[in-house]
Amino acid sequence: MLGCTNPAAENYDPAADEDDGSCVYLTSINGQCLQFEDAGLEIIDNSFTLSFDTIDKKWSFYHDYFPDFYIHTRKALYNISQNKWFEQNAGPRGLYHDRYSTKPFFIDILFVNKETTILNSVNWISEVRNTGNREADDNAPALYNETITAITIWNNYQTSGKIILDKNNPPLLERNNRNSEQNWNFNEFRNRAKNDAQFLDTLFNNFAIRNTGIYQSRAWFKKELMEGKYFIVRFEFINTDDKQITLHDVDIDADVSYRA
Repeated sequence: MLGCTNPAAENYDPAADEDDGSCVYLTSINGQCLQFEDAGLEIIDNSFTLSFDTIDKKWSFYHDYFPDFYIHTRKALYNISQNKWFEQNAGPRGLYHDRYSTKPFFIDILFVNKETTILNSVNWISEVRNTGNREADDNAPALYNETITAITIWNNYQTSGKIILDKNNPPLLERNNRNSEQNWNFNEFRNRAKNDAQFLDTLFNNFAIRNTGIYQSRAWFKKELMEGKYFIVRFEFINTDDKQITLHDVDIDADVSYRA
């Protein structure tokens, strides 16, 4: 029997055993009733989400928290996933469509050189504020001893693996410039990738470092320097405490390699 087979639809027919694409979904936003219907097509989702920096006017990073639809009103931006409504930039940080597991914030930055270089250090200026109220973020006190949670560096054949940064480690904190900025420097990284082993997970997914592709423990003197014509540096921040982090600037220190 043909009919609507989706229990979430307004015209769900429990007697139907074959969906005919007639399902209708109703919802209300700010007192306005909206109606949606199934597209009636098999849609293969090869998309990914880009986040846009409105200050620098650049696409900053991409992630895999794919919604089914985006809807914009005069007051807010919403997305729909699995027949549920979510408001953008609202609620605890890191909570996405499942509402329960907290996702980390991450941003990947590509550094390209014309010549082969050896990566000496990564430098960044970050600002962490302790607040759960988004409207009061700018007025919350800055936390000078906190920065990103982890850093990962890779190129086409090397990776540092995911390195957890200890905020209480004195060498990590270089200096405080002023109340709104912190200058951090990090150079404790070496290549941990196994030869001819895939260490990076699926592109446009979660970019996780595969444990089978890296050495879990290896003597420091056996780990090579990070060397190449490009480096990708991932900055990661765990959203478990609903804190705000802002990256003001990122840079690397690298020397030209004269190895044969």
